[in-house]
Amino acid sequence: MPPLSLSERPPLSTLRIIAAASLGVCLWLTWRKWTGGLPRLAGCGDGGGCAEALSGRWSEWFSMPVTFLAAVVWSAVLVLTLPSVRGALGRSADQLLAGAATLLIVSALWFSSLMVWEIRAFCPWCAALHAAGLLAGGLILLSARHSAREGDPGLFTAATQAGAASAALLILGQLFGIAPETHLLTGTESASADLPGASNAGASPAKEHIYLSGALRLGAGSAPLLGDPAAPHLMVEVFDYTCPSCRTQHRDLKKLMAEYPGEFAVAAMPAPLNRACNPHAPASAAGHGESCALARIALAVWVEQPAQFPAFHDFLMTGGYSGGEAAALAEAKKLLPGRNIAETSHGEAVSEQLAENIRVHGILSRESSTMPKLILRGDRVLHGLPSGSRRFHELIAAEFFSPPPALTPSIPVSTTTK
Repeated sequence: MPPLSLSERPPLSTLRIIAAASLGVCLWLTWRKWTGGLPRLAGCGDGGGCAEALSGRWSEWFSMPVTFLAAVVWSAVLVLTLPSVRGALGRSADQLLAGAATLLIVSALWFSSLMVWEIRAFCPWCAALHAAGLLAGGLILLSARHSAREGDPGLFTAATQAGAASAALLILGQLFGIAPETHLLTGTESASADLPGASNAGASPAKEHIYLSGALRLGAGSAPLLGDPAAPHLMVEVFDYTCPSCRTQHRDLKKLMAEYPGEFAVAAMPAPLNRACNPHAPASAAGHGESCALARIALAVWVEQPAQFPAFHDFLMTGGYSGGEAAALAEAKKLLPGRNIAETSHGEAVSEQLAENIRVHGILSRESSTMPKLILRGDRVLHGLPSGSRRFHELIAAEFFSPPPALTPSIPVSTTTK
């Protein structure tokens, strides 16, 4: 019975090159993740798709970076193409390669689907690894399948089933395993209202709210407001209407405010992730082309009629953003008939408020480039999204209530962070 042979289709030298290059990229990405260098990856930029994909909910498997796991698989493929190893293992080398190929293909399809449908951010390095996995895996399986017809197909089937089982273990571990922390908390650890700059706790509507050691001061009517102005806790949200993670935080904030009626209000500060109007935005950030226009229109609605801002803000955060500037203007005209929103959006009041939002975004970006940002109190800031709605609720409750209240069933678990 002839052994499976990958010596001709495809050439083992081709597989070695693909495996070596992919291994190098995986090890590099793992090192950057462990050293905090993901936001500055070449081709991605601060807060770009690489940081979204490689530091978010789906970036780990039981606290292990998936790029490290991929490096292990690519190492195995590289070793199994070496002549000395193949001579020692014989037929088993091709069986192991078939299993690795199945794992590469299923994993590439899984993570590509997450990048498109869940993370909704493009990571060129991730996409290149997925393409390499599909290419190498496909070449191996096609060649092994051809050779298996001349031998025992059961061995080929067993090898591919083992690879599929390994891929299923990876997927199930991500779905039901320990979710990684995907946020950063900066500032003073204590949640005491007596902290310097924490006068927003228990403040009256007319009192000035002080944040970031005095770098941000909010008085009545100085920023768009969501919720009851008399709420004892006023948080400040810095976000972009075209940012998927920002829309997720919007949903979490709505759930939080419903869970604690009258306890929280949010000052909304749109800061576009587009260098056309925000110099602090990453140069390579993609998918934010109309963010400047959307922020201006939202601020124009607030300037014209503050009471209509929450409804317009919710419209943009729950799908209206997808229609771009035209859809935003149409909705603004419905809410404020007879008002020239387009003209107001380029007026002095809107420009001044947008400049203030961008200034605050620049200050917060010194700690982390991740969006969205939520100033909780004083200099205490939540950068990025926690791993789900439950974790978000736990963090906010721990910051403002001592002891934190028990989680109620009305806050559902969410695995969406992008």
